[in-house]
Amino acid sequence: MVKKLVPYFLILFCVLPALLPLYSNSVLGSADNLAHLFRIVNLDYALQQGYLWPRWAALEGHGFGAPIFNFNYIFPYYLTVGLWHATASLIHGSQLYMMLVLVVSAFSMYSFITEFFGIASAVVSAIVYVYFPYHLMTVYLYGSYGEALAFALVPLVLKFLYRFLYNHSFSSFLLATCSLVLLILSHNLSAIMAIALMVTMTPLCWHCNKEKMRTMMSTIGVVLTASLITAWFWLPALLESNYTKLGILFEKETALRDYFFHVIEPVIENSWKLLQLEAPSYYSYAIGIPSIILVVFAVLLLMKQGISIFRNARKSKFISLWIVGLYFISWCVLSFLMTKSVSEPLWSLLPARLNFFSYPYRFFFITTFSIAGITAYVLHIVWNHVDKRGAFTLSAIVTSLFVWQGYMYTHPAIDRFFLPMNTLSPPKQYDMPPTPLKTWDT
Repeated sequence: MVKKLVPYFLILFCVLPALLPLYSNSVLGSADNLAHLFRIVNLDYALQQGYLWPRWAALEGHGFGAPIFNFNYIFPYYLTVGLWHATASLIHGSQLYMMLVLVVSAFSMYSFITEFFGIASAVVSAIVYVYFPYHLMTVYLYGSYGEALAFALVPLVLKFLYRFLYNHSFSSFLLATCSLVLLILSHNLSAIMAIALMVTMTPLCWHCNKEKMRTMMSTIGVVLTASLITAWFWLPALLESNYTKLGILFEKETALRDYFFHVIEPVIENSWKLLQLEAPSYYSYAIGIPSIILVVFAVLLLMKQGISIFRNARKSKFISLWIVGLYFISWCVLSFLMTKSVSEPLWSLLPARLNFFSYPYRFFFITTFSIAGITAYVLHIVWNHVDKRGAFTLSAIVTSLFVWQGYMYTHPAIDRFFLPMNTLSPPKQYDMPPTPLKTWDT
């Protein structure tokens, strides 16, 4: 039992530098953090009045209220409210929430990767997953409570689905469905991406399972069941959005930005600055030089393995490894292309409101997941073809590079606010915005 816990303690130790900067007596002035905190206050206010799952945020709109919870995910707010009361501090409760979701995301990625690769590869993969720039941007620069939790839930959804596709047990079906339900209630867009990952993961089982139709129907069954269970949330939001002016807002929002990555040079430049410990800019979506090297190396390994498979008809286990590698590499390349202008014809087919929810940079969510998987794929091959000392050295180097690169995102050059505890709570007057002190004023 103790031996099984060693990888988790090692992962926790390595991700501590990404956690500790979150805890302070100030609030990060990230893009959405203050808005989320105010929604959490609204949820707590509604719960105190007996509304267990409210749709109306009574304190929004200068005290007139707004149907925020009818259109926005709410499950992460429940978790934060619980931590708020457990710590007796909204600020510390929200910080603890972000710290916990980072840890759980590492553990869940480790658990998922061990379904395919060895423990050593899975440990490095989990650390890479946490320190990937977009993951830390979600926590430190966006303050996105829902997407941060989605990072933790997606690997669990895929893990339980993968097990269900193999054993078709009711327990695996239940776990996969419940995980997807929580994901839908946590972050709508990530749930859509997860469903795409689920459907494309199904062929991973085909080489050893002749019942291809049953396997595909199993995946569809999980998706449909989770969708039906959560229909009370997404169906009213979908139907009632026609009664709002969200469409106009989304059209204006998408028109404000040129949000494609037209060239790759800035990506490499930002990555190089990060490795030099220079603070990234607000929109520094650096996938990282270590990531680029790993992807190139993984493609070469995949080609070599593919040639060996077709020439020598290797064993099914070897084929399985190749298919898993192809899965991660394909999604990595596709997700990166979806952030570039070459994908603009595809985006032009979407309604404006979907463009708002699905800014191209959102695909870095899948890139983060894919790079973690590619890392495990490459290191697993290294551990099986190189002596242990060399494999350990390479694993340590990869881990160090990603920690080094991601660390700068834990110290963003943004405002920190020192808010009194009653700033966001009633009976605060809502006709004036809060006027907190900034770090340079203290």
